[in-house]
Amino acid sequence: MQLTPIIVNMMRYIKTGIMLCVFLIFSLDIYSQTSNLRIDSLRKVTKQKGLSEALLIQTWVNLSTEMVKIKHPESLEVLADLRKLGQKSNSEYALGHYNLHSASFYYLNQNINTALSFAEKAIFIFEKKIIKMTS
Repeated sequence: MQLTPIIVNMMRYIKTGIMLCVFLIFSLDIYSQTSNLRIDSLRKVTKQKGLSEALLIQTWVNLSTEMVKIKHPESLEVLADLRKLGQKSNSEYALGHYNLHSASFYYLNQNINTALSFAEKAIFIFEKKIIKMTS
């Protein structure tokens, strides 16, 4: 029994689709592992003594970015720590990123109203910082 060209092409597309799905599943697993390694490394840096305030803030910002991206269960705790650090050091950069990452967190968890509220705060902080820089 000979298959028609349409069926042959359809089977080729199905095989290609299956291969693509397998590739994407493995890619997501590798990405997740890489993100977890970055999170572990950044957590170690945050616990080091003697870091400059700027480096500590940048590390917390990077840590919150990584955790929110993968919907890590401890994202809110890290965001709260970033907020405390920003308030303690009076850092608009840290507070702006706290609001920005909080907006992302709530958006990814489908809480749109809360996400919009945090996004508005982030925009206000970053606009205020830009105005200061240009004045």
